Amino acid sequence: MDRQKLKKPLRFFSFFTLAALVLALIDHFLFFPLGPETTSYGTFYQEKKDSLDLVMVGSSTVRDGYIPRERYKEYGITSHSVDSSPTHLEVIKIAIDEIGRTQKPKVVYIDLNGLNNQTKDNAPTFVKDYFSSRPDDEETRKVKEGLRRKYPYLKQEKSWEPFSGHNSFRQQIYWESFVYNKQFYTKGYFPHTRVKEVKLTKVDPDKTLPLSKDAEEYLEEILLLCKKYPSIRFLFGQRPRYLSDGISSFDRYQIHSPLEASYRVRSAKKKVEENGYTFLDYTSNEFLKEVIGLDPKKDQYDAEHLNHRGAKKFTKYFGRYLRDNFFKEKPKHSSAVTEEFDKTYEGYRKIADKAEKKLGRK
Repeated sequence: MDRQKLKKPLRFFSFFTLAALVLALIDHFLFFPLGPETTSYGTFYQEKKDSLDLVMVGSSTVRDGYIPRERYKEYGITSHSVDSSPTHLEVIKIAIDEIGRTQKPKVVYIDLNGLNNQTKDNAPTFVKDYFSSRPDDEETRKVKEGLRRKYPYLKQEKSWEPFSGHNSFRQQIYWESFVYNKQFYTKGYFPHTRVKEVKLTKVDPDKTLPLSKDAEEYLEEILLLCKKYPSIRFLFGQRPRYLSDGISSFDRYQIHSPLEASYRVRSAKKKVEENGYTFLDYTSNEFLKEVIGLDPKKDQYDAEHLNHRGAKKFTKYFGRYLRDNFFKEKPKHSSAVTEEFDKTYEGYRKIADKAEKKLGRK
């Protein structure tokens, strides 16, 4: 074969091989690891024992849609969101037990968005991410050993697998990791500053779509686990946003459109209420516009998430809901807890002020 003819394909192959190697090195060395001090999982363990009134558990819709510090400043409710992008249902099971072990919250909210697409097969990646973000100290060592026995795929040393799993260069979680070293100030909240107008899609208030077999099993397991903690008021549901019938996320775990996903999650309502728990569904266009005051042209980051301005609007509404139903009197805390929350509020304001300057305060 003519050597000249071979040069172009060889150059092409060499270029992409080199590009893949460079990206793999960037993935491994230049981006922040998901360690105990840089995720909402890890910073949750920095909270003083039995200091939280409320814990929010879920995926990015929780992380981007509820602002714990705003509710503390107005109502004195101490809260922390345990979340990632996304949080697997298997991790939610672990989180429920960990909340029960380390805190005595009055209320725990569990977002069920993962019911629409998560399977037992894709749990290992997310459980590993959670495990790696746990602090490695004497107090948690027994718990970590228990997790290793329950989940044989966990290893103490993390192996480097370029571009593998959710915790990698090409996943959205890394693009947002530059704010994660500030998550203790935000208590698990991420302030989006981008605006994307969401094309309104008619939402059928009565429509549901069936859950998969894995999702039904996960729902049963989560509800059964909650029974272990009768002193906690568990709330379930899905977060507010104007829904689209098209997929806008590049996350490879997103297999249903936001609208279709919401119909699947809504099918859990009956089972949740049969077990004596409250199901909160904030996806009606009328409710979003008339009650919360969300603007589809200004208040969303994309069709799955609120930006900071939208999050402030929902947090204000949800704070009133919590106050009227669970915290009619301002919670009381030790001086050590209130001093810590007051002090870290300053760190949150530095982040929020930048977001509000970019988006506008109204």
